[in-house]
Amino acid sequence: MSEDEKIIRWMILAKLSPVLFIMLIVFIGIVKECVSEEPDIERQNARQESIKDVYVVDGGYNGFRIRYGTADKVTETEWGNILVADSIWQFEEQMQKDALVQFDDLLHLDIYEFAQFAKNYGHKDITMEYIFVSGPEKRDLYIGPNPKIKNSAGWIDSNTSQGLQWIDHNDIYYYNGKGPKTYRYYKCSYPFDTSATDERFSHFSEDQRVR
Repeated sequence: MSEDEKIIRWMILAKLSPVLFIMLIVFIGIVKECVSEEPDIERQNARQESIKDVYVVDGGYNGFRIRYGTADKVTETEWGNILVADSIWQFEEQMQKDALVQFDDLLHLDIYEFAQFAKNYGHKDITMEYIFVSGPEKRDLYIGPNPKIKNSAGWIDSNTSQGLQWIDHNDIYYYNGKGPKTYRYYKCSYPFDTSATDERFSHFSEDQRVR
């Protein structure tokens, strides 16, 4: 090949190179589109999940039951991993020990005071969904004649927990130790499903009992 022919060939390639470059980019994009992975169905179905209950109680099993859930949306696999991860749940034993030291009487302890304590324990991957009072004697604090309710309930069914005092996620995390409180009574009807103070008597009638 003569020098003139080489020069002509290089001139042709130089003119074509921008076009070839653009064609190459388009080709790569088409290939990526064709070989892209299927959508991650498990990730698309991710959601916040309840995990388990943790009990903080005294020697008579009176105290509180905390329901923990995932802090963020998780896949089913991630949810299972959180459930069994020792690194996440290692705070449980310490929280139980500290509660017995800090509080002389879990039986009569206010649920909001306990919630303020419980917020000091946990893990970034979990959150408290709600807290219930728990235990045979503590349960019975919320049964008794209510002058505003005819035929007030005389017992609490452990299968339904109707009438037990509880607070939800917002109550737990928005209350900072000051201001108004909302005490809730499980599966009770308005206006007896909430109160501004810790009312220790029945909040439903036998006629309203959930079966």
